[in-house]
Amino acid sequence: MSKSQQKSVEEILRLLEGIKEKKGEGGISTLPTRRPVDQEKAGAMLGDLEFRSDIAPFLESNPVAKLGFKLFEDDKLELVGIPTDKRTDSKKVEKLYEATPKFQGLRGLYFKDEASVDSDMEKNFLKNLQKYGMETPEFPEYGLATYAFMRDVLPPELTRRTIAHELAHAGMEYLVRNMDKFSEEDQGYIKSATMFGDRRSVPTEEKMIDRMEYETQTTEPSAKIDFEKSVDRVKKLTKNNPFVKYVENKTPEFIKNRVEQERPPFFTARMEGLYDIAEKELRKMNVPEKQGQLGFFDKVQRYFEGVF
Repeated sequence: MSKSQQKSVEEILRLLEGIKEKKGEGGISTLPTRRPVDQEKAGAMLGDLEFRSDIAPFLESNPVAKLGFKLFEDDKLELVGIPTDKRTDSKKVEKLYEATPKFQGLRGLYFKDEASVDSDMEKNFLKNLQKYGMETPEFPEYGLATYAFMRDVLPPELTRRTIAHELAHAGMEYLVRNMDKFSEEDQGYIKSATMFGDRRSVPTEEKMIDRMEYETQTTEPSAKIDFEKSVDRVKKLTKNNPFVKYVENKTPEFIKNRVEQERPPFFTARMEGLYDIAEKELRKMNVPEKQGQLGFFDKVQRYFEGVF
């Protein structure tokens, strides 16, 4: 495991165990656990997992996202969990807010470089790290793929989908930066998925990745998020919740829009072209078609029952 991955593991462990640093602030694990934490055992468990198995259903049919994951494995991309449980300025409700399951609208962001953090929303999202005594990591060659990490009323599969989504952005960035090495036909696919005219287009790229997510949902059964279970989860976690309320009809509709995806129009041919390009790159990088590993989130849950 690389140094950057080890650092990420240690930071997550510190948050889960509530280790206090400079300001004496507890982390995510101020929620009680049902068994004592064995730090050495948990550290070894987390150290050899690299998230791979848990997000595998969201990667296996998406070579572009797998390309992003390969960048992470090679230390060319940093994958950063952003803790967002501390979102209130009121000291009176701070601990209650931190310990209460909640909804986070912003699920993740991809930054290709430091200069791309150019809005207050993006800067404030990264500043959540400082609330836990963590610094924004340095930007490696292909930047940061970030995802919100919190006590969530929505199912954890949505976080895994978000991770794959941001990895797909990193994979797209790789294809754009290396466009000159591809054939004219392949360059055409890349440009059509990332540009509008002669300019890079975020909306165009987002629509393409939405199409990829829909494809994953329809081809990988384990990547499909169960709507009924999601509704039951929200009902349970919003009971006596002062911050998130369950509203009949409206809340289920909201959840459905979050966990179920409609098929985006067009983009299928372009998506398939990108997949072919990414697959060829992965073979050059000696990435096998299947990678079986134990699951990060599943393993964490075994040791930290009740935290997620």
